[in-house]
Amino acid sequence: MMPRGADNMPLSKMQFLGMGPKMIKGVVKKHNAMPLPDLIDMAKEQDITLLACTMTMDLLGLKKEELLDGIEYGGVAAYIAEGEDGAINLFI
Repeated sequence: MMPRGADNMPLSKMQFLGMGPKMIKGVVKKHNAMPLPDLIDMAKEQDITLLACTMTMDLLGLKKEELLDGIEYGGVAAYIAEGEDGAINLFI
């Protein structure tokens, strides 16, 4: 969700000298799954709410300015309230 795009964001601080993202991209390709940037674009087109967890942001030292535009922010209560009326709810 970083401004440089989902395609260029590291998966974690323990990404095995760059092999982590390559391995995940290989698994995505092997299973013919949509790449993350395409999924984000599709979600935005369908007016899906992207809610960033503020507690996780605090733990990782992320600031709102570092994330993509159009993302909402909240904690667990906001996540539960947002998903209460929805037919589908996905937590990543």
